[in-house]
Amino acid sequence: GGTVDAKRASERLRSAAGTLDYLQNKLEEGGWSEALQCIVGPDTTPVELLGAKAFRDIFLAQAQQFAIAQAVIDGKAPASLLCKLCLGVVHNLEIAVSALRADPAIKYGKITGAHGTANQACPLTMFLAFQITLFKALANRFAAADAWAKADYGTAIGYQQRAATLLRERADISSPGLPPTVGQLGLVDGDLTSLRNEVAQTLKGYLSDNNSVYFSAVPAEDALPPLPKHIVMMKPTPLVEPDIAPMALEPGGKSDEDLARELQEQFQVEEKAAAADSPGIMDTLTSMLGGASTKDKPAADAAAAVTADEAPPDVPSAPAPPSYEAATAVGAVSSAQENRLVEMGFG
Repeated sequence: GGTVDAKRASERLRSAAGTLDYLQNKLEEGGWSEALQCIVGPDTTPVELLGAKAFRDIFLAQAQQFAIAQAVIDGKAPASLLCKLCLGVVHNLEIAVSALRADPAIKYGKITGAHGTANQACPLTMFLAFQITLFKALANRFAAADAWAKADYGTAIGYQQRAATLLRERADISSPGLPPTVGQLGLVDGDLTSLRNEVAQTLKGYLSDNNSVYFSAVPAEDALPPLPKHIVMMKPTPLVEPDIAPMALEPGGKSDEDLARELQEQFQVEEKAAAADSPGIMDTLTSMLGGASTKDKPAADAAAAVTADEAPPDVPSAPAPPSYEAATAVGAVSSAQENRLVEMGFG
């Protein structure tokens, strides 16, 4: 794969932890828990409540892992600090495991990292056990380096021996050591082999120098000084709840009432325009019967007026035809129109 941006990865994991923190707070204090109980039952604790806490701590532990990796690459952090940071990872992961085991409804033992039925799953129980043991081993490895630098050679050898023991594959679940690298854990086999070899070679060098130069007594494992107090340096990045403003239907931000009024006015305008362009029932009937429609009436009246004006003064002008309204008012219908009406079933 490509180069991992440890800083960016750590930031994203802290943001994820912040999102889970937000979810947890909403479940505990924001009324979300009651809403979920309406679905899962009134006497059931929502699984999401404990799950949010646990995975928040897992993400913070993983964020700290990336910080440790970057510090090792940079080579500037003292071994004593790296030891405490590794113990901080262990601390967060152990809290997460306790939370996941606290409620049987979570079914901790059945959570896996499978992406499909064709993939071999790595149970979450095994993954977290691997992580906890690995960082315990690393904490002892850094404690050994710190003790050696302080000329506490026997203690350094004791810590290094413990680190080597923790890095071995365990014989069974009750034995010290790493669980088998099944499923996705198989991806770290090469790096794990390199780490085991490095710890073994360093231990060999410590023993050789102590046996030939320093001759310091090596305490038994249960007599080793306790490791220093852990340091948890990673905190969740708070999720900023967005301030969601009501969405306006148009940039002007008009109210629903204003928009409804404008829509009604527009509809009325369009309705009048449509009525003006469409023939009415009387126009249609008159046209079918061979007469002039109401739309043609102004032109007919104008023509009649022109004819009257142009008539010779000694010739009496013809009487104007009755208006359309007058004709229809008295039921004046020509014989031809009468026949058409009869044919159409109006007679």
